[in-house]
Amino acid sequence: MAGNRQDLQQGRQKNKNKKKRKHRNLTYYLCLPVLAAAMILGGCSLAVPDEGMEAGGDRLIGAFITWEYLDLYDMDAFFQDHAGQLAGERQLSGMDLAGYQTKLFADVEKHGSGSPFDWEVSFPGAEGICFFSPTWTDEFGGEYQGSVIDPMICDVDNALHTADEGDTRELTGTIWCTPGADAGEDLGFYLNPVYQTPQGDIYLMAGTGCSVRQADAEIPEGAQASSSLTDERKLWENGKEKTEKSSVTVKLGIMYEPVKVTLCQMDAGHQVLKEESFDPQDVPDQLDTQPGTAYILSETEKISPTGKPMLTRAVYEKQEGKEDLLESFQMMENGRILRRELAVKWNG
Repeated sequence: MAGNRQDLQQGRQKNKNKKKRKHRNLTYYLCLPVLAAAMILGGCSLAVPDEGMEAGGDRLIGAFITWEYLDLYDMDAFFQDHAGQLAGERQLSGMDLAGYQTKLFADVEKHGSGSPFDWEVSFPGAEGICFFSPTWTDEFGGEYQGSVIDPMICDVDNALHTADEGDTRELTGTIWCTPGADAGEDLGFYLNPVYQTPQGDIYLMAGTGCSVRQADAEIPEGAQASSSLTDERKLWENGKEKTEKSSVTVKLGIMYEPVKVTLCQMDAGHQVLKEESFDPQDVPDQLDTQPGTAYILSETEKISPTGKPMLTRAVYEKQEGKEDLLESFQMMENGRILRRELAVKWNG
């Protein structure tokens, strides 16, 4: 599935001739068919760290999120090499499987542009959503960071922290989903790390699986749990060793099914100037306000898996010289929530 683009981050000039990578320390967690990771509400229990995995000078740039496990292991070679151990009493771990994982390289349609903002990225044979920020270099040698982010990812924060000892890049986002009516149902995803080589190629590797199991009691709306990947590497800049750190965190949030969206245009005296209601899939892309509108009250009616109604509200105030975007949510057939943006055109 191709990821849609979201303009997020800034570029920063670097003198790459003065950089030389020294070594890399990669920390990331494997989820294997025989080492399934189970998640409880509020946290994630992951497989042991696989410190034997090395990706050379490749950089962690984000994740590809799938609903099914990606089997990227050469199990035939693994069983052949470990036949004796499998027949014995020693228990195998993720460390034993580390060297048998393959890389799945992306198909990138750049549309004639060097910027990731214009790219469409997919991974052959894998269905999922993109959540990563590749780097690109312009004709003058400036290095920049773009984004390939699916609209199903909400509350995105792509931050770059610069310090004398090195840079830290943090990418975070939330996937909202609606639980079913049956107890024991698993809600979750697999967080597959995505890397970019020094030559600009993008690939993924199999990652962790996290889920929330619905107990007998209804899961409260707004409950969240998260899964993270981290990456660290050393490099030289102007004769000084620095540490470059990268992390990506995806939260799994619970949202009840939106069934109706009401937009109320309010004046400064809190009187309703215009009120419109929509089915979530019919919310328009743009809202033209009435003259004198000071703020907009958005109300979303929802229904829980057991049929209980609830109402959530958000207020959007008019800000001079700033384009305002309202957000609404729509449940997809797979139970995941799609975030939609509504541009506001203030009149008068």
